Amino acid sequence: MRITAFFILTGFLQLSATTYSQTISLVGKSLSVERVLSTVREQTGYDVVADLGALQQARPITVQAKQMALKDFLSLVFDNQPLSYLISDRTIFVTPKKQFALLPSLLDSIQAKGRVTDSLGQALPHITIINQRTKKAATTAYDGTFSIAVKTSDLLRFSLMGFEPLTIQYTADNNFQVASPAGQANTLNNQQAHSQLLSNFPGQLKVQLVQAQFSLQEVVVNKGYYTTTQRLNTGAVSQVTGAQIERQPISNPLIAMQGMAPGVLVTQSSGIPGSSVNIQIRGQNSLRSGTRPLYIVDGVPFGNENSGTSGTLGFTMFQNVFDLLNPSDIATIEVLKDADATSIYGSRGANGVVLISTKKGQPGNGNQLQIKMNQGISQLPRKLDLLNTNEYLQMRREAFANDGLTPTEDNAPDLLVWDTTRYTDWQKELAGKSAQYTDAQLQYSGGAKNTQFLLSAGYHHENSTLPANQQGNQRITTMANINQQLGDGKGSISAGVTYTLSHNKLPYTSVNTYSSATQLPPNAPPLYDADGNLNWADGTWTNPLASSYEMYDYQSGNIVSQFVANYYLLPKLYIKLSAGLTILNNDDHYAYPKTSQSPTSTGKASAGFASGLNKNWIAEPQIGYDTRIGEGQLQLLLGGSWQKNTYHNIYTYGYDYNSDDLLWDIGSAGRTTSGGSSFDYAYTAIFGRANYNWKDKYMVNATARRDGSSRFGPGRRFSSFYSVGSAWIFSEENWVKNQLPWLSFGKLRASYGTTGNDQIGNYQYLDTYDASYLEGYEGVPPLVPTNLYNSDYQWESSRKLDLSMEFGFLKDRIRTSATYFLTRSSNQLSSEKLPSQTGFTSITKNQETILQNSGLELEINSTNFKSKNFQWTSGFNLTLPRNKLIAYPGLATSSYNKTYIVGQSYTQKWFGYHYLGVNPETGLYDFQDVNGDGKISSSYDRVQFAKLSWPFYANLNNHLQFKNFGLDFSWYYHKQVYGNAYLSSVPGNMRNQLKSVYENAWRKPGDITDVPRFSADQSSESVTRHILMYNADGGIKDASYLRLRNIALSYDLPQLWLSHIAIKSWQVYANAINVLTFSHYNKADPETQNQNYLPPLRTIVIGTTVTF
Repeated sequence: MRITAFFILTGFLQLSATTYSQTISLVGKSLSVERVLSTVREQTGYDVVADLGALQQARPITVQAKQMALKDFLSLVFDNQPLSYLISDRTIFVTPKKQFALLPSLLDSIQAKGRVTDSLGQALPHITIINQRTKKAATTAYDGTFSIAVKTSDLLRFSLMGFEPLTIQYTADNNFQVASPAGQANTLNNQQAHSQLLSNFPGQLKVQLVQAQFSLQEVVVNKGYYTTTQRLNTGAVSQVTGAQIERQPISNPLIAMQGMAPGVLVTQSSGIPGSSVNIQIRGQNSLRSGTRPLYIVDGVPFGNENSGTSGTLGFTMFQNVFDLLNPSDIATIEVLKDADATSIYGSRGANGVVLISTKKGQPGNGNQLQIKMNQGISQLPRKLDLLNTNEYLQMRREAFANDGLTPTEDNAPDLLVWDTTRYTDWQKELAGKSAQYTDAQLQYSGGAKNTQFLLSAGYHHENSTLPANQQGNQRITTMANINQQLGDGKGSISAGVTYTLSHNKLPYTSVNTYSSATQLPPNAPPLYDADGNLNWADGTWTNPLASSYEMYDYQSGNIVSQFVANYYLLPKLYIKLSAGLTILNNDDHYAYPKTSQSPTSTGKASAGFASGLNKNWIAEPQIGYDTRIGEGQLQLLLGGSWQKNTYHNIYTYGYDYNSDDLLWDIGSAGRTTSGGSSFDYAYTAIFGRANYNWKDKYMVNATARRDGSSRFGPGRRFSSFYSVGSAWIFSEENWVKNQLPWLSFGKLRASYGTTGNDQIGNYQYLDTYDASYLEGYEGVPPLVPTNLYNSDYQWESSRKLDLSMEFGFLKDRIRTSATYFLTRSSNQLSSEKLPSQTGFTSITKNQETILQNSGLELEINSTNFKSKNFQWTSGFNLTLPRNKLIAYPGLATSSYNKTYIVGQSYTQKWFGYHYLGVNPETGLYDFQDVNGDGKISSSYDRVQFAKLSWPFYANLNNHLQFKNFGLDFSWYYHKQVYGNAYLSSVPGNMRNQLKSVYENAWRKPGDITDVPRFSADQSSESVTRHILMYNADGGIKDASYLRLRNIALSYDLPQLWLSHIAIKSWQVYANAINVLTFSHYNKADPETQNQNYLPPLRTIVIGTTVTF
């Protein structure tokens, strides 16, 4: 409008009302109009909006008024003036007469303009502003500014995920009434409101949003390339917070995920520090390829199958790459499960995606220093109930009697050579000590409105309960990140780097020590002789401490760096660049000294040296567009991805050292061998996303990705993946609000899409060769073919369906969700037999095998009690997984016809020998002789096993807060079976056994039992039958367990105490993990299901966290 433009260009006069009289008293000569209008403002309380240029052209006024009505007084003032006025509500508008006709229409509907910021004054883009009368909406630009039409009594609602919404009403007296989240009202007078209409001067409307308090619906969910809230999310995403991680004394952050997310099965392989952790998201989607999720740390792929998670020499299984991450540096872990969440990751997302976000500096907290320290111990959670010396010797004597053999010093040193009165609790001696656990963290963070930073350093050390090198596993981490808002408010730049140095001296051979602890005869000789040297007892045993004399030194350095820049080219159009680099290098040294070998051994000392370097870089440019369309918000994203991974290693073995003192010098070896390997992996993609949100009630999200991978041959390297997800928040419908007032939240969600799997190794489609160990021509070793060319080698693909319901009851005091998922994976890679003339036994190729994973995930979160001093909240989740083989063309004639059954689970063991029990007459394991030929053979006597009950897992966690005391504890239950329930060795040989074996063993004809007779003859029928048990259904037993997994007790010192010593907060705490386990599993641990591996340890720490 011309009047608006005119006012903006020429300036304006705006006067604020302070009194509320309706009459005017004024006497004066040659008064300026500005002076008169100022008096009107002071005496009436009316605001005055006028054009300064026009007022300066008005003639001076002489007035004499006493208690004159306002309207009469203004008529007198503007008589014979080039100005006119209009009173609207409590505002007087003054304008040149030629523009007076525009005022009524202008005041009927004004254009409210302003800026939205957070509590620190930072601009908030993408704020949704809805006029609840007209349903028209606007969105703030990159600098937080907005413009929207309003009339009297209109309500404007401002909302953004992670912030409390505010509603502002334009009232009849030209005020904006702002209702805060707490219900308090602040009035912005019409001086500010109309300044938005008339100018861009500081009188514009200003709105400030405050960050939301915790609410499940408003939790910000990271989905990698974009974020949303739990309320508006269209996909299946579970989140583990940094607070939940820090309440657990762990070195590997993946362990903290156990039980915390439905559909995510976490299994720890061992209790050795640094051991691997296996994560399976919604089941196994491949028969042959990798089943690991895609891991992303701050936007950079990390820890995948090419990361070299153990030493190059291969002498350790206890160095997992995720042990290089500091749990205290992690802010959140998000698990993406369905197609809506994972399809944007294309070929890498078939097995799910795990997003790890590290902590960043936060505005508003000021500069603060935090010190965290804890110290504790780790112990074996339980011991096996093994035989004492008398029971063991009686078992051995019965074994020789059963076999008709005579004990000799060679076959029975435990009976004829060793002290038969000696008893050693080997579990206590070799695995029963308390391992030390130490963790210290230092963090400094802060910054101003436009700049935030965080610096941290950490030290972690823990050793093992086994008598290996007491230096154990040590880790030093440092992290730095910064975020800078650009001066024009249109963009930001953030960068971060983490460096970790790990030093591990826990070799693979520690496994031997633990197996000795559970199997050594209780009367075995002392570990040391009278001179303090290893006791070899004249060669009658292998000293279990020998492996602890083997020297192993694994050092690794890991760098994770990332850079993110974004900039708004236009208010609704932005560009973004995300780039990252990870570098993992490792140095190995292994030494097998003469002192670790028996004096009767003829071998010499040997050593190994190796180094490896793994580099992985990624760059992802993106462009995005956000705008309002109708009553909804549209978000568009288009991006590309380029990734390169390279790995190189070299190794050298030295033999025939003359002295253990020279084992660190490869030049002192009598002879050497060496080798190495390398690979390059390249990956490229283009991806896009479109999301439309209508009224925060109906959401549709679509993603697409085109991937290319160097792991496939020409013509097979590219494939496309897509997904569509939608959600309906039906609790926002008026009929629901009226009919179901107790339902505070309700949402239906569905998604469908495709993902792929390229975890197949590198160069598998090519002819490959390896240098042979055979003697070559003139000293040059020959090349031996190791793989056949297959140009048809291509992607495995998965189609995913997800259906979900979410509910909130009683103002969200109870929140529930139920999700059904179904995944069908096809184009499976399998091994196909080849004729022997080819020189190869098989070739890996794709075939139309179809796998199906399905299941139900249930989740309940509740606030059980809440008062001023006490609060109790609970969380429960349950996962019921199912799988079956849908199709396998040619299965009947393939080598897997006795492995899988179409229509049944492909993870269950289906074929083997049918166990009939221990034969009452012979005392031997008995099996069904299917063909009746009097012998048991794999060709004719294998049968189909009965279908097993389906596994499931569940978790219940509780948080109680009483004043300054906090208590958290969680129970984890896993319903499962295990296939090695048979005895680990034939009872009666020179190994200890469970007491239940001794007490229930067969001893005479007619005995009914499941424990066979004792046998000492390693070539007896007892051994043959024992081996058959490996593939029999008798070895399949229940291994379910209930575990009190975690307890965390804390106390926050009162602020009144701390205010005098300049401390913001001070907490003392005690945390424990793997506290108690209840199970019928009779071996070491039902989680690892391996008697030879040290089970996950019970760790208890006490510590303190001080923030300055």
